[in-house]
Amino acid sequence: MHVQTITHGIVPSVAKADTAYHFPATADALQQRDELTDRTRGWFSSEMITKLARMRVAIAGVGGIGGHVADSMVRAGIGHIHIADSGTFDYSNVHRQHGASYKTIGESKALATASLLLRTVHSTSITAYPMGVTEKSIDSFLEGVDIVVDAVEFHALGARCLLHAFAREKHIPVINGNSVGFGTNILLFPPSGCGLCDIYPFSLDHAYDIENACLAGTCTEHDYEFLCCAINSVFLADIPNYGTESCNTRTAFLERLRTEHTASIISTNPKMAGGILSNAILMYLLREHNHLASVHPLPVFPEYYHHDSALRISCTKSLTPSTIYNELLAHMHRHIR
Repeated sequence: MHVQTITHGIVPSVAKADTAYHFPATADALQQRDELTDRTRGWFSSEMITKLARMRVAIAGVGGIGGHVADSMVRAGIGHIHIADSGTFDYSNVHRQHGASYKTIGESKALATASLLLRTVHSTSITAYPMGVTEKSIDSFLEGVDIVVDAVEFHALGARCLLHAFAREKHIPVINGNSVGFGTNILLFPPSGCGLCDIYPFSLDHAYDIENACLAGTCTEHDYEFLCCAINSVFLADIPNYGTESCNTRTAFLERLRTEHTASIISTNPKMAGGILSNAILMYLLREHNHLASVHPLPVFPEYYHHDSALRISCTKSLTPSTIYNELLAHMHRHIR
């Protein structure tokens, strides 16, 4: 895979095969970094702001959550970001995704988001991977990264497993945030300890088989049920019911997911969820500084942080890895029989 450096800041409209694009920060913008981060001072010390300028954040997926996180990271003064997404914007994305607009429909999500970020600041170096997270791009995507954001598509089981496996191998923490109703779950997977690959009893090849079948529209009912179990049991463990038993939003969400293979999303929520996730990233990167000494540390997987604005809930919850593993194993055995 080739990484092409572009110093003039003009993002190509069409990506070349197996090519990522690096847009370095400009010298004049670096001189203005103090002004960019001035309103942060007081909450953060000069040392903390300088540390953020040295940090490198990788964001896998720049749709509903990832696009908002990318925008927050460059505005926060993060020095380097990598963004990866193999998708293109369509009209249905406009209601919730940061880079989606009438003008970007049909464009690469990674390149369109890079263009938008470059119109926002020039003090962050940006590397865009329009091929997404693949076996060819993963080493470059994770090179020198301090934390990686898992914001890949629901159906991208192969890409998600690849991301977590390589991040674990390179001792990089992975953080995930999602949009569930009016809420979100924040999951931090540390470089060691229990990780996603430890509770998934299937191979990377099997994960890619399901992902590719979803993309091709040939996914069997059993495989899609298995995919939903793999994702929902970890990332969507708290699907709320905001209505009554006869008008149950949780049931409606799951039914649409099962029959239409579509996850319902409230348009205003990804920005809120992305903000909470962005705060969590900053708190993690700056966790050793005295300015944040009274901040509660992020729960580490299998614990996770749960927030729901509608139900006024904000708490730490916990998953049971052995239960998830055994449930997925049972799914696989039923299919074999």
